[in-house]
Amino acid sequence: MSNNGKKSNKQLILGVVAVLIVGGTLVSRMNTSGQAPINVESIEQVYEEVEQTATSVALIQSDQNRAEDISDEEVRAMVREAVTLAGGLEDIVSDGDIVVLKPNLMSAIHETFTSLEEMMNGMPAEETFLSNKRLAPQLVNGVTTDYRVTKAVAEMVRELNPSGEILVMEGSIRSYTDKIMEHLGYTPENIPFVDEFIALEDRGTDYTVENGSEDFVAIDLGEKALYEDNGSLAHLGGLYFIDKRYYEADVVIDMPALKNHMVTGMTGAIKNVGIGMTPQVIYSPNNDDSLRFNINHEWTPLHKFIHDFYMVKPVDFVVTDGLQGLQHGPLGHEGESLEAVQMNKRLILAGKDAVAVDTIHSLVIGVDPLKIDFIKTLADDGMGIMDLSLINVVGNRSVSDVKEHFDFPKFWPGAVGGPTSYEDFEAPVVTLAAANLSESDLQIVFGADETVEKAEIFHGDKLVHVESIQTHSTNFSIANEGFDLANMSMVVYDRYLNGVVVELEGE
Repeated sequence: MSNNGKKSNKQLILGVVAVLIVGGTLVSRMNTSGQAPINVESIEQVYEEVEQTATSVALIQSDQNRAEDISDEEVRAMVREAVTLAGGLEDIVSDGDIVVLKPNLMSAIHETFTSLEEMMNGMPAEETFLSNKRLAPQLVNGVTTDYRVTKAVAEMVRELNPSGEILVMEGSIRSYTDKIMEHLGYTPENIPFVDEFIALEDRGTDYTVENGSEDFVAIDLGEKALYEDNGSLAHLGGLYFIDKRYYEADVVIDMPALKNHMVTGMTGAIKNVGIGMTPQVIYSPNNDDSLRFNINHEWTPLHKFIHDFYMVKPVDFVVTDGLQGLQHGPLGHEGESLEAVQMNKRLILAGKDAVAVDTIHSLVIGVDPLKIDFIKTLADDGMGIMDLSLINVVGNRSVSDVKEHFDFPKFWPGAVGGPTSYEDFEAPVVTLAAANLSESDLQIVFGADETVEKAEIFHGDKLVHVESIQTHSTNFSIANEGFDLANMSMVVYDRYLNGVVVELEGE
């Protein structure tokens, strides 16, 4: 972990105990399965919860009609604008840092599977990977993070960190992440700012229950751990194993893709590391370097595991690739073609708070974030903000401009993703009762036809005040900062960030 002091908002709890798994170290811990003891070295870490103050999530949309028409230079410009609007990287990245970039490269295949059995048996073998007819295109496929987004972030990091290391780390759902990276353009030629491209399945291959592996660190979250169904993970004794190079990195920048998920409702920044950074040799059945099905994939235990694993190493910044967007996630299941499940969103999201970014991500794809357990529990544990009155969406679009219902595949048992959707895409009806400007303050009185969450007050294009409401009607006042009432407006939002503009006209 970095000790340079710049991670004052590092999003973990107090008193987490980290344990480095190496053979023959200082402390011996017997695992719960009665197998040989795991040797561990205890290292105390102290973290702070996220301060519950306003945070910004940037939302930038291209003016192009099709995602495929967005040029390399425009992708670069969109990422730079989004990162800057979300607060930038200057207080996160320093020269000499080890910075990990974590894209979503789970698969380069568009999965047309219509049954669980077909999905489990139909993944292409490594030797047939490149000849598979469902191979997704390299750019704006919606399934994975476009390499141009990662390149733009890597360039910004290198500008602040000329002498440090930049690593791209990923573990796909099969054991040929290197081939997936190559197909998707994650190469030194395309992203020259990156020092190393690391496939997780190549790490810790010497791991055994008896001796562990020097490639891994294990974490004991203590009372903050939620995952209860150990099942095939019982031999880990409640510890969470994570790649040592990832864990010891100074900065992690998370780069998910904008899509929903048939098992968890949505998959964004939190899930991208909460599952995507788990070492396959430990979390995959029979040490098969693939699907992490040693983790219980039923709704409740899976959300609890994602909560826990994210807490092990929370991220420092998020850039979400929404250039395309994908429904029937995570792989376009049941779609007649990849094009049939792509959503053409043409978006980039960015923010310093993964909980806040995933909250906005959820609303954009028609998913209620309050129904996504791992977002709620992480917010409850002080790991981030999902209170909409504290999330300022900045950029050239509002959530209500771009939100859309994303369909779910139906074949997964229970179709658990679908019930997370919401159907309310209508803005509240707001009646302005009074807007009076005096020398000292601006007083506003209004009512709405439903419970609303917040009001934003603008002077021209400048946001000057945010008011938390959570009622049908309210009155409030703010200090007059040289306002001209004729040039002022208010945007009132409901809980899904459907917004309505109200012009503030004096009486």
